[in-house]
Amino acid sequence: MNKTIKRNVVVSAILAIMLCVSLIAGATFALFTSESKVNIAVTSGKVSVVANIDETSVQTKQLYDTQYEDGKGNMFMGEDVATFTATGLELNNVVPGDGIKFNIVVKNESNVTVQYRTIISCENDDGLFAGLNITVGNNENYSGVTLVSDWAQLAVGSADEIVPVTIELPEGAGNEYQEKTCAISYKVEAVQGNAQVENPADDTIYVYNANDMKALSGKYLVANNGKAEIQNVELMANVDLKGAEFKEIGVAYGDTLNFKGNGYNISNMKLATGRHNGMTNVGMFYVDSGATLNVENLKLVAPVVEDAIDAYATGAAAVVGYANGAVNLTNVDVESAKINNTFGNAAILVGYGVNAINLTDCDIIGADTTASGEIEDGAVRMDKTGAFVATANTANCVATLTNCTNESALNIAGRVINNATMTVNGAYYVTTAKAFTSALTSGDNVKIILADGKYENVLTASGKTINVVGENEDGAEIALTNAVGSSHDHLGLGGCTVTLENVKATFEDGAYYAAYINQPTMTYKNCTIIGQQYIYGNTSFIDCVFDNDDDAAVSAMRYTYIYDGDVVVDNCDFYTQGHALIMYSDNGGAGDQTLTVRDSRFHGGQGRTAYAVANQNTAAIEIDSSCGANYTLILEGTNTFDGGFSGLWRIKAMKNTVTTIVNGVEYVGGTDTVYKDGVKYYKDENRNVYAYDGEYILVTTASELQSFLDANFTKIKFAADIEGDATVVQKEGVNV
Repeated sequence: MNKTIKRNVVVSAILAIMLCVSLIAGATFALFTSESKVNIAVTSGKVSVVANIDETSVQTKQLYDTQYEDGKGNMFMGEDVATFTATGLELNNVVPGDGIKFNIVVKNESNVTVQYRTIISCENDDGLFAGLNITVGNNENYSGVTLVSDWAQLAVGSADEIVPVTIELPEGAGNEYQEKTCAISYKVEAVQGNAQVENPADDTIYVYNANDMKALSGKYLVANNGKAEIQNVELMANVDLKGAEFKEIGVAYGDTLNFKGNGYNISNMKLATGRHNGMTNVGMFYVDSGATLNVENLKLVAPVVEDAIDAYATGAAAVVGYANGAVNLTNVDVESAKINNTFGNAAILVGYGVNAINLTDCDIIGADTTASGEIEDGAVRMDKTGAFVATANTANCVATLTNCTNESALNIAGRVINNATMTVNGAYYVTTAKAFTSALTSGDNVKIILADGKYENVLTASGKTINVVGENEDGAEIALTNAVGSSHDHLGLGGCTVTLENVKATFEDGAYYAAYINQPTMTYKNCTIIGQQYIYGNTSFIDCVFDNDDDAAVSAMRYTYIYDGDVVVDNCDFYTQGHALIMYSDNGGAGDQTLTVRDSRFHGGQGRTAYAVANQNTAAIEIDSSCGANYTLILEGTNTFDGGFSGLWRIKAMKNTVTTIVNGVEYVGGTDTVYKDGVKYYKDENRNVYAYDGEYILVTTASELQSFLDANFTKIKFAADIEGDATVVQKEGVNV
């Protein structure tokens, strides 16, 4: 027991006497005796309780004997079988039919009244214990589960306590017990008589070692040698199962089991297929419908499920294979787990849940491919694997994760289906489009964690604050796949403030106004954006990638159109065929626009030069001033473009009623005027573009020169050597 004993005036001595007996059906069994310890306080009070084997009480027998006889020589191999050593009694080369009886004598050598208790435990066993018949005191057919007695008082000078012990290897013991060993200890603990002590609870099993843990394998609420129905299990020490097979502890209908780890570890547990209530599952626990399991302050190290191949194996996990009832795990950590369920539903904490699941301060530790979270699922249904929960099913399954950490390659959960819900630190964990839509109805401030997968035509709400974070970068895709009519109602987010982070946002190629409308405030963080979108409202792109340069983008219009509001582009990369950003107002149907571009990079493909003029590829940022809105472009930091563009920004189709400002400079002109990176160009009726140098238009060929003369341009400058008839420049009023 992990209990606190309050000591008063006299300093106590705790005496742990291990009496060991070694039995061999070809091996050894031992009752070890530790030395007695006496602590002397500053005062003269003395606590000393000792336990020893009374050698004169030894009786033995062998095969076919019906009575025990005094002495050690009555077993098959004679006196050499039983040997008294400094550590206790060893029995060597015991064979079926051999048996021994002896007394353990507990003496009070104190000069004050004391309290004492005894602890009987099977501390080591490689297979012999199950073949033995053992009685210690009044504990007939001792089962091997550690027994802790109540505290009892011994007065000064009281009579010795006599504890009879019988150990037999029955006549019918088979060959499976050959060359096996085990060890049982009998310990006495003593404290001064006025110390505050606490007796073990009748409804609790105390686990001190691997054999105690093995005794729980495959059992429903195990009764503890006739005590009251078990409601609690307490771990009293670190336990190493050394690869021993362990089947689920079942929690029966209507019962509550509290498993208290007390901060200790259970390591190297090999979890095997168990069956409860007709269900085949794998895990440390199984919880029936109507039952409750509470586990706290426990750590599992290197638990293994090698292969749960049964077609009925609904769930496999290190902690709870199947949770038909309520599960509450608090500070339950799992390190270096390997869980394999060929049928599916493989997780680290809970394999399959249909009722309430509460996980608080639970950590999955070890994030490499050979440690925690290695789910070797042989089936193709990989969506049924998860770190904390593989499948949450039914509306009764409300899973709540609080302050849990996941250091594995697995998603938080595999599936949350059939109206089940899961929240992680207050955010809805979503694995289906239906659940996404449902989460949006949960309140005015909605937080969503998006599992890997594709979510089509979601995000329709009004007057909400919505935060969506993809669990893994680019693993979750929000796809807008349906083209709509001119009503511009593809996405209705009126009055909303929306943040998308770590997601891939895709817009259908050629979709008409697949846009965020109704003036929402949108923020993209660390997102990948594919396809053409139309922006209505204030929007920010932070650390995003616009991935629009594949083969399909050559014929598709994959640009970002700005129709209204203030737009910020910060540290983004654009990969595009043609324009990257277009400021446009749809014939004056939208409001003024301000676009701020900061520290971004533009990579242009050569496959499409949408609306480019004959001798000029498009610029990365296009401003179409032909409509009624006013435009402001602000460039900050370092913005770069590659050879796929002829410039960073361009103004075209200018209208004299429109104000267009770039970095504080207002640009004016007509429909035949183009500005690129601050340089003025002239565009003819064939969309050929010619640059200005101050007041002069630049020409590079004789034909260009002739065309401008014919058009009555009066200020012309040669930008290159021109071959031709010099008389063409002799025109009155023309400066060349």
